[in-house]
Amino acid sequence: MNWTPTSTKIVRLPDVRGFEATSQRIDFENFVLSETHHRPAQPLPQHSHELASMILTLKGSFRETIQGRVHECGPYSLFLRPAGEVHTNQYGTLGAKCLVIGIKPRRLQMNPSFAKLFHQTRFIRGEFSRFLIMRIYKEFHNMDDVSELAVEGLTLELLAHASRRTLENVAPRLPAWLEKTRELLHAHFSESLKLTEVAHSIGVHPVYMASMFHKHFHCTIGDYIRRLRVDFACRELTTTNTPLVEIGLAAGFCAQSHFSTSFKRQTGLTPTEYRQATRSN
Repeated sequence: MNWTPTSTKIVRLPDVRGFEATSQRIDFENFVLSETHHRPAQPLPQHSHELASMILTLKGSFRETIQGRVHECGPYSLFLRPAGEVHTNQYGTLGAKCLVIGIKPRRLQMNPSFAKLFHQTRFIRGEFSRFLIMRIYKEFHNMDDVSELAVEGLTLELLAHASRRTLENVAPRLPAWLEKTRELLHAHFSESLKLTEVAHSIGVHPVYMASMFHKHFHCTIGDYIRRLRVDFACRELTTTNTPLVEIGLAAGFCAQSHFSTSFKRQTGLTPTEYRQATRSN
């Protein structure tokens, strides 16, 4: 979609008022959380924000342009933006709902490795980002006396995930057999897979496969399959009206109770809560 900003004037925004409808804003000691809503096809002129920010897209999509580079942000994407970065936005045909986490300078100074993440814009997507985003959003809307601690812990976990993904992007290319292993898991995650069978089909020893998989993906093959199953369930819960029991079976869970337990362990929400949260206005 081609578009022309309504203005070329650069303005510095200490907050989002005047550009976005903010339904809720909470100022913690180290973070500022805001839920923002954007109209369909809404353009925003050039502007910047005082705080380094994590933009968590909950619904809809938007296009952000920074120094001529265009970033497409869809549902459950994670976008990291440095403080003071001048940018424009164009929101999609369905508009967008976002949770914006502004990180105060003193919190970044406490952890230089996380501060490095905000030296440039970064766009991250993936199933684990989705789980953490929904857990933060749940805390945001169910505040109690420990929510600030919970939000900070989840936000730091999300930053750690972003840091690992950044390292993966510059890591050496995966061995061909390991790429093949990952492709096999993605194609057959809903089936009952055994490590020995997967290793035999790839042509490597099971122990070596398990060790190398954990080295490159930072989890066991079993954990990876569970994430793929829950990620599939997340997509189905968000985009279809399929009954929960059918989604669980299609994802590879043998029983509804197993599906619910695994889903909540990874997302912090039950399947029903997740469907309601992703479809709420």
